[in-house]
Amino acid sequence: MVSRQPFRRIHYQVDKKMQLTYARTLIFYVDFIEFILSGAIWFLNREYLDLFHRIVGENAIPQAYIQSIQNQLILKLGLAIITIVVLLYGLGIYVSNRFAGPLYRLTKYLNLAGIENNFGTVKIRKHDQLHELAQAFNNMVSSFEAKLNEDLKSIDLLREKISEILKAIEKGSESPAELFEKIKDIDELTSKLAAA
Repeated sequence: MVSRQPFRRIHYQVDKKMQLTYARTLIFYVDFIEFILSGAIWFLNREYLDLFHRIVGENAIPQAYIQSIQNQLILKLGLAIITIVVLLYGLGIYVSNRFAGPLYRLTKYLNLAGIENNFGTVKIRKHDQLHELAQAFNNMVSSFEAKLNEDLKSIDLLREKISEILKAIEKGSESPAELFEKIKDIDELTSKLAAA
């Protein structure tokens, strides 16, 4: 049985490939909408400023001033996009860690069970996802350990019965009928183990 140590976060990128794919996908979808909205804002701003310029004339608002407003808007929209990309990258890694961490731990304990016959329960942090899957795994491990302990007791009992038969045969102290009954007991135990 693997001893459970308190889980401490070492780093946020547990499964880099999955987490980076998730972050890139999040950035792509949000930035797609952001580019469309930014383009719409820039276009509407340009149209309304041009319309305003035509209404009030060159003396009220010079064309150079309108162009500088447009340039500032493009710069601010670009900075907003870059800021949002960086924030989305961090958010993508943070959120994907809530899935990647539990998946990593489940995979680790499944490998320990399958390869090394070493069983341990999985501990999932309070705010992580996949609690039900981890609970099902822990229930499976508990059930398996209980069954394994029961089987080990049956094997010990079989060894005792075989040892008794061997001693009785060496001494010649028991009749064939008594030995036959003991062999029937062993047969029942082995059938019970085979059925499990």
